[in-house]
Order: sequence, then C-alpha cells, then structure tokens
Amino acid sequence: MQKRRSQIFILSSSEYRNLLSVEREILVSTTMDPALLREREAFKKRALSNPVVEKKKEKNVSEPPKKKPKAPSQPKQQKDFNYKTHSGGVLSIILVFLAKIVKHMKQRHLNGDSYPLSLEEILDETNQLDVGIRQKIDLLNE
Repeated sequence: MQKRRSQIFILSSSEYRNLLSVEREILVSTTMDPALLREREAFKKRALSNPVVEKKKEKNVSEPPKKKPKAPSQPKQQKDFNYKTHSGGVLSIILVFLAKIVKHMKQRHLNGDSYPLSLEEILDETNQLDVGIRQKIDLLNE
C-alpha cells in the first residue's frame, strides 16, 4: 500500500487569483446555459477593452511637515459678559433654572395658588438652593 504524501503549495496572490478564476470558469461552464455563457464572454471582452486607471499610493519618505511655532499664550482677562449674547454654559444654566421655575409656577396656577412669591421663595419651593448670586441677578432680570 502506498502512502500519499500531502503537499503544500505556496502561491502568490496573483497565482491564487488565477486559480480561483479557473475554478469559477469550470463551475460556470458546467452549469450555465450556453447563451448566457456567450453573453458573459461578450461582457468580459467589452469590460477588458475599456481602460482602467488606478492611482497607486505614493510612498513619500520625505521629511515630515514642519509645524508652525506656537506663539506664547497670554493669560486671558475675564471680562463681564452678557449671558444673552454668550452661547455657553451660563446660558444653559439660567435656562434650566427658568424651566424649573416656569413648570413650578404653572403647577401653582393650576392648583389655584395666586399669592405672589419672591425669588428666594420660588427657589426654595423648587429645591434650587445651589443657585449662585450671579444667576440670581440674571433670574431677577428675566
């Protein structure tokens, strides 16, 4: 009895692609209708006749681009600003406070409570005791 020796073939990528295309050709030719095979071959000829331009990646081993030197940063002075023109955290904090106050005042109105409240009382009833002085001034201006 003869032993079969397994052989390992090392193929390049182009050889592997060629092998796959041959396998596909064998599979297609044994199972497809002859008219479809003729159409397929005509399509292949038309596709191969059109030139294809592929850009290859350029490998530049040139120097890395030089970075611009940064100018020394000067400490910024804090200016007084109007939160209405500022689109940042201050505006969002004030809007959150206002939303809670409006919701609470609406509920009071629906409950029939009509007596006036000061800002401190409103903040106390809405459990917003961590409001800073600057935010209180802004809320009073609203």
